[in-house]
Amino acid sequence: MNFLLQYQKVIADQLRVLETKRAKGDPQKLLELTNASDGELVVKWLWVISIVGVPSCFLAVPFVLSLFGPFIWSPIKSFLWITADTAMIIVFTIFLFAVFFTTRRHDV
Repeated sequence: MNFLLQYQKVIADQLRVLETKRAKGDPQKLLELTNASDGELVVKWLWVISIVGVPSCFLAVPFVLSLFGPFIWSPIKSFLWITADTAMIIVFTIFLFAVFFTTRRHDV
């Protein structure tokens, strides 16, 4: 458990740098960023990745692969499906982390 919290701190530091660059000197965004805890920042980005990743990985990618499947050489098609399955696993894992950190944040 401690490992996850340490990893969360490292990720939060990287996200804070990214958010600071995206704020581009906007005082309100910078104030919100300084007031946000590490947990809130990580959970926010986990949910963003989940909300964008789930429809694209579980709906759009299989649809496109099915649509173009008859025109793609079989070994390449197999590789693309394995890559799509891997992306689905990664996105689902990120979703589980988002749920975990969200529920943990409310329990504390």
